[in-house]
Amino acid sequence: MDKRLLMQFLSFCFQFEKFPEQWTEFENRPAVEFMEYKKLPPLVQHHLLQALALGTSQTTTKQFLQRLHRFIQGVGRFGTSPYLWTIHGSGELPQAFCRCAAVNGAVYCLRRPVRAWIFNKQCKAVVAVVIGNQRVDCDFLVTDRSYIPEELWPAELEEDDHIARAILITDKTLRVSKSQLKPVENVSMLAFCTEANENPILLFDAASGVCASPKGTSIVNIMSPVSCNDAREQLQPTVQRLFSTASSGNSDADNNEKPRLIFSAYFTQKVAKSDVDLAKKKLFDNVIVTSLPSYNVDLDDVVDETEKLFKILWNDMPFFPPKKSDTSVEEMEE
Repeated sequence: MDKRLLMQFLSFCFQFEKFPEQWTEFENRPAVEFMEYKKLPPLVQHHLLQALALGTSQTTTKQFLQRLHRFIQGVGRFGTSPYLWTIHGSGELPQAFCRCAAVNGAVYCLRRPVRAWIFNKQCKAVVAVVIGNQRVDCDFLVTDRSYIPEELWPAELEEDDHIARAILITDKTLRVSKSQLKPVENVSMLAFCTEANENPILLFDAASGVCASPKGTSIVNIMSPVSCNDAREQLQPTVQRLFSTASSGNSDADNNEKPRLIFSAYFTQKVAKSDVDLAKKKLFDNVIVTSLPSYNVDLDDVVDETEKLFKILWNDMPFFPPKKSDTSVEEMEE
């Protein structure tokens, strides 16, 4: 019965926009209320909300349905997993953009710190920046928080949201292949809640198969919205539960089955506030401050903010128009 209800609900989520009469009444209400209305069992509700939608009890019905819709769309599209992972890490994405921008005329000054801003008080704008010993004039300045002088940063824009993070190096992955009985050499993701923290703790276990770590090791990233002042205090119980550590206190048999912890680092990181409008983050008429990284597991917020920023600067131009191929499909087939 549970399986049949689950499949019916997932089929509905795949095309939920076609049936607004079934969910608009619950649009801004918690997703839990909508699932109860749909008579889904508690266990099914738990897996849908926390494992697939990566939500909490505060997640609205519309957010919940959108996340499930995207999850279902991703299944089988590029493989068995609905998720994509960047080989060599996410740093490859800005590098790809830099190469694309350079081909189209962008100029990059590498390893040159910004020494000063040149400010015109009459027009209330930054007219140039000093990079090394060179002055670079600008019509607009797009920057992140780290380049802004403290005396120019308004208190009302202070971004005080934080996440607790842990980076671990282990001797193998958490996931084991059932057929070969050995660690799986790709990426695994876990999302679970604890009694002390209602927000899900997200764990990414990246093995050497995705070029994230040397062979025979795995890099683990753990993050969760801050619930206390100490990231170690918040995340260490999870680490001790999943990995073999000197202070885990598990039996020898348990420690042999679990990945062994080689290195660990705990820290707190500032993240972007989700309710800050990019247009309101203009320090001056021509200076826009980009957001800090967010807690989201995808890059949708980055793409959305980039498009908004582009429209502020060049409203009459298309954002990343499709490139026209010199050779048509028909010519290639011939």
